[in-house]
Amino acid sequence: MNKELPEGWEWTSLGETASRLQAGGTPSTKVKEYYQNGTINYVKIEDMASANKYLFDTKIKITKSGLDNCSAWIVPENSLLYSMYASYGIPVINKIKVATNQAIIAFIPPEGLINLDYIYYYLLSLKPFLKSKIRGTTQENLNANIVTNIEVPLPPLPEQQRIVEEIEELFTNLDKGIEYLKTAQAELKIARQSVLKYAMEGKLTEKWREENKDKIEPASVLLDKIKDGRKKDGKYKELPPLDTSELSILPEGWIWSTLAEVTDDSQYGWTTRAISEGNLHLLRTTDITSGRIEWDTVPFCEEEPQNIEKYLLLDGDIVISRAGSVGYSYLIKNPQKSIFASYLIRFKPKINQYYLSYFLKSPAYWNSIYEKSIGIALPNVNASKLKQVSIPLPPLPEQQRIVEEIETYFSILDNMENTISQSLHQTSSIRQSILKKAFEGKLVPQDPNDEPASILLQRIKAEKNSNIKKENYQQLRID
Repeated sequence: MNKELPEGWEWTSLGETASRLQAGGTPSTKVKEYYQNGTINYVKIEDMASANKYLFDTKIKITKSGLDNCSAWIVPENSLLYSMYASYGIPVINKIKVATNQAIIAFIPPEGLINLDYIYYYLLSLKPFLKSKIRGTTQENLNANIVTNIEVPLPPLPEQQRIVEEIEELFTNLDKGIEYLKTAQAELKIARQSVLKYAMEGKLTEKWREENKDKIEPASVLLDKIKDGRKKDGKYKELPPLDTSELSILPEGWIWSTLAEVTDDSQYGWTTRAISEGNLHLLRTTDITSGRIEWDTVPFCEEEPQNIEKYLLLDGDIVISRAGSVGYSYLIKNPQKSIFASYLIRFKPKINQYYLSYFLKSPAYWNSIYEKSIGIALPNVNASKLKQVSIPLPPLPEQQRIVEEIETYFSILDNMENTISQSLHQTSSIRQSILKKAFEGKLVPQDPNDEPASILLQRIKAEKNSNIKKENYQQLRID
């Protein structure tokens, strides 16, 4: 304890500052009477992990008989509980009387001599640094001896109160900032959808369209060219006319089309098991839902198809999930050697692949998917339904322009999101910095008129000795 402290502070230990510091116990789970119709709140670590600063309830209740037949004891309200096993290092102030299991140690403060919130925030500040104190080979744990000997920098009692008040004011302001950042983060997601909505309505390219209206062919000509190409290849199949009576009016030069009209070769993937090693990747639904493919995590296929060329993924392919995460899509770019699994359907775009990919993320597409997906427990959609999805189709040059506009807006939103993410990440270190300053005596000014902590420690020791004498006397009376 040779670290320098402000004048009036003292190094002590958690055990020396406690009126009582003791772990609990567990009634036998084999005896129903210990738990059935129990009325005593019984704390386990999962209760603490979800309690934030204060504990008001527990999932499990035990009976008086259960309490009497194990080493658990009644911890008075407004004490501090501290986890020692598994999720170790969690401090919580119990606002109700409780009993605890042996993985939790209870700190009972000497009345009027220690600010419990001060101890709470100090233990909270230690959590990132507890690894050096833990014991255990199969599982990293604290124990009662380690906790008892935790060093505590103790200021005078009035300063403890000032430190707590300043921490809570700063934390409140920090929490408001975090709430604002998370709100902004959510609004960015809405903004992305708005960009896609306006793009598919032609609103991002209004000026461009006006400037180029006499220079470009309408989208109807593009569709005719796609049909002519299919006729030459012997792949043409007459499609039923699209009912546009309930669809919105499109900009001049645009036309309503369907996924069937603007793609070729819709195909279901290969059915096989995924394995961890191999020569041929197997792309699954779960690999595309994040919006990016991490090829290092994509597994391999146990059984390769004999006609592997039929299932090989190529640059520019679009895959859509037909079950589970229904409707999620991904544009394949620079793929490693891979095929796609059976819950994915592949489409080959005959229009600008990036425009189609952005459409498949737009509100218009998702509204159509919700209408066409079937099933309750496990919603799904098939290739036939997907082919019927209606697409607002601009002329080919405008498709490229729309892609450029979307990517410009998305680049701005990406930068904003990165800034917000970095700020949110920094809040944890800001919180730790506040706590560090607090327990170095640098957060609030010292008052030379405060009674020094050395006298406070003498009073705590005197109170503990007095309690021990009372307990011994009561024991003698009983004997």
